[in-house]
Amino acid sequence: MSDVYSNFEQLQGITETELAKAEAFAKGKGNSVLVIFFDDMKGSTALKQRMAALEDEEMFQALRREHDEVLTHSITRDRAGEVIKSTGDGLLAVFAEPSTAVERAIEIQEKLRAHPYIKVRIGLDMGQVRVEAAGGLQQDVFGRHVDWAARAEAMADPGHIIVTRSAYTDAFGWIPKTRVSWREHGFHAIKDDEQPIELFEPYNANVTQPMQHFPATKVSSSAAIPVRNDSSNVDRQLADRQGTEAASFFRQNSPRSNCGTGLGSTYVPQKRRACSIRLGGTFSR
Repeated sequence: MSDVYSNFEQLQGITETELAKAEAFAKGKGNSVLVIFFDDMKGSTALKQRMAALEDEEMFQALRREHDEVLTHSITRDRAGEVIKSTGDGLLAVFAEPSTAVERAIEIQEKLRAHPYIKVRIGLDMGQVRVEAAGGLQQDVFGRHVDWAARAEAMADPGHIIVTRSAYTDAFGWIPKTRVSWREHGFHAIKDDEQPIELFEPYNANVTQPMQHFPATKVSSSAAIPVRNDSSNVDRQLADRQGTEAASFFRQNSPRSNCGTGLGSTYVPQKRRACSIRLGGTFSR
């Protein structure tokens, strides 16, 4: 997992100007909740060296500009999203709607699928990042969701999109099932000192298949909500049990549980529980 945190240093230094840009977008949309979009060009260091050997470094910089132009057009079209900053080999952006963020992410992957050099990984997370009474966008909260989007992106293979449960839950119900298939990948322990993250993958089944392997360790759902054996703290044990029960109820009653009923789809029981949806046609851009 040497490259899992390759872009985290760039994300830690979100400036006041960049924060204000995200705040202006959220306020203009009337949103307290934002979808955080994060991507990077896989293997950009090796690609830079390869381009320098073939011609010169300017060739790589031209690829970076092409990457930025393709993504910026898809993100900002119809003011659906806003690019907040460049991380050098990727972009940090925000969307107001998770369904739109997922659709634009798939659009980006379709545009770049045949590109000989540019292959990107995309991660999405969603959460409340601003409180009007507290003065708008909260930097620490915004930064936390950026980190989670970056962690999701770090789990993705080139050409794939990985989203957290918060983004999946809302996007699933709004995107036409004739356009997007979903794969539930379960909980993964990305960092030893953090709670595992539940990951989902949207994809166009006409042109690609979901990922099969991740660089992080897959863990059981119970490991994501640990139950402490501290007999001196009854309240804490009760809270943990309630959290476990709530998570179990949510999983059983999530949109994925109904993906084979009344939605024109066929639910195929598999070890990884894929919602196998036959697409009616190629993704139109």
